[in-house]
Amino acid sequence: RSQGEARAADATAELVGLHLPGRYSNLFATTPVQAVLHADLTQAARPLRFTLRHPLLAVDGAAQTAGAQNLSLNVTVPSLAPFASQVGTDLKGSASLKLAALRAGDKITLDMDGGIRADGASLLARMLGRDARLVFHTLVSGSDVQDSRVAMTGAGFNTAISGSYRGGRMDFRVKAGLTDLGRLTPVLDGNVQMAGTVRGEVAKAVIDLSGSADMASHGFKRQRVALKAHAAGLPNPSEARVTGNGGFDDAPFALAADWTVARSGHAAKVSLGWKSLALNADITLPQKGALGGRATLEQKDLGDLKRSEERRV
Repeated sequence: RSQGEARAADATAELVGLHLPGRYSNLFATTPVQAVLHADLTQAARPLRFTLRHPLLAVDGAAQTAGAQNLSLNVTVPSLAPFASQVGTDLKGSASLKLAALRAGDKITLDMDGGIRADGASLLARMLGRDARLVFHTLVSGSDVQDSRVAMTGAGFNTAISGSYRGGRMDFRVKAGLTDLGRLTPVLDGNVQMAGTVRGEVAKAVIDLSGSADMASHGFKRQRVALKAHAAGLPNPSEARVTGNGGFDDAPFALAADWTVARSGHAAKVSLGWKSLALNADITLPQKGALGGRATLEQKDLGDLKRSEERRV
């Protein structure tokens, strides 16, 4: 239903039987979505306001459709459980998001500020916690991203990425960490922090990260493992290497993993040494067909694992 005069326009709508694509298809189908829009035609900027209402979602928005165009949205999800149940995840709680977009000439600025209050036994719920935050900013000019920043924090992780994409080249700084390994698995205590850069043309981009893991099984003292990661090419690296060296549960720890292009596929080599455990693998991964190669796993003293389990208990 709509009505309007020269000075304003108003419209209301009821969306009945709304089906979304994919696994969330029926979430909004049983209850109508109520939509309301008001436009002020007396102002040169042609502002409008709109709302969407459903038991699972509330959206309040405003926009300026002429001149310096802009858009602002407030989105509230009062319950995450109906969405999580569609993918079989135990995730309760709520979420909110504020979005602001501005267009001036060929420049577009986008800002987002969101939060999630999560409960539940799933890994996702544990990592998010009750005060997870997302802050995002980007300034796009033509095909260039002149300034981009994103920060995500939760009870078990933190991530911050900042930089630019100009003239087909990336220049980003990355910080990422698992701040509480106990939320990832009850077996471990400690944290992991990595930092580095992503630079170059996308197909040839070089990723260099370094950091450390300060961790232990419960009952042991935390020890440090120095970590390094290198890769070239996105999204399918032509070569990559990950290493970890240090101590874990009162014993030396050494990890090396390499990934390279091999004929029509890739080759992976992995070696891991800790106490009497030794893993060595040399595997080929063709684009088509089955995996090939060899792998050996040797545990000379099963008591090493038993002793770690006893200390954890």
